[in-house]
Amino acid sequence: SGSDWSGAWTIQLSSDGENPEGSKYSVPVVIAQDGLSVSFTIFSAGHLNYYTGTISDDGKSVTGTMGDRRFHFYRSATNLDQFQGRWESAESSDYYGMMCGYRNKSWVPNPCLK
Repeated sequence: SGSDWSGAWTIQLSSDGENPEGSKYSVPVVIAQDGLSVSFTIFSAGHLNYYTGTISDDGKSVTGTMGDRRFHFYRSATNLDQFQGRWESAESSDYYGMMCGYRNKSWVPNPCLK
């Protein structure tokens, strides 16, 4: 269903908010879900980053945090195996990068950033 975010995804994200497109990379991620709570880890720059978030009541989006960053995922209305999104600095929403995902036989959403 549209509110099921759990399982194996490939996430594409920017490592540098000054250069979101040029710093993008992809990583396999397993999202754990308990009710409306989700969590996952991404190994980056030699350490694990822990992401925790909450699914919206309609199941179509996730908002959460990782350290001093916020992230937002938006499920595709036509393809539940894709989501668009972004991360941003908690101090400044002007510092942000893409963060989107796909799974199964799907592909990177275009655009990734939302």
